[in-house]
Amino acid sequence: MHQFGISIDNKFKTFTAILLLCTMSMFLMGQTSCNNSVSAVITKLSADLPVLEKQADNIITLVDPAELPLANQISSGVNALLKPVADAVAAYQANPSTSTFQKVVSALDAASADLPGVLTGIQFANPATLTLVTVAIDGIVAVLDIVASQLPQSAFPVVSKTNRGMRMAARPQKKFTGPIPTPDEVRANWNTSVCSLAAAHDRSCPVM
Repeated sequence: MHQFGISIDNKFKTFTAILLLCTMSMFLMGQTSCNNSVSAVITKLSADLPVLEKQADNIITLVDPAELPLANQISSGVNALLKPVADAVAAYQANPSTSTFQKVVSALDAASADLPGVLTGIQFANPATLTLVTVAIDGIVAVLDIVASQLPQSAFPVVSKTNRGMRMAARPQKKFTGPIPTPDEVRANWNTSVCSLAAAHDRSCPVM
């Protein structure tokens, strides 16, 4: 059957082609939006990492001079876990791809999970020292957790998402559970959490 010189069959094929084209366009727009979102998150992480590395260095200032070797061990351990994150971020920014993105995810996952373990077996003469260092490390983990929570969750193992959720829920006043903090906000958190606690215990703390 023809109508206005165009068969119903051809009209159906034309409609189907247009529908397919629209669907593909929406899919590609979604993919582009997702890629842009991932890139934005990783750019923010890249800006925060130097501050986190500096905080790791500052751990050595929180202890008594006699316990400096322990502090150096902790500081080195934290930086050793942050370095793969920084390397993965640099690789992604140089060549954004599924492979380099997954390396960022893996590095974030490993750092967040393993950073608290840096204190395993560590014993300070003054309990306040352990409290200070624990707060400093948790502040670093908190930033990494927020970044991870802003990335596509399908990239993370279920157990990682569960553990991250438990860590974030346990933080006082849900600190650092919102948008990715800026470098200035990361510094401010150090000053208000670590340095304020240090002052309460008559300990020194470098203000950032």
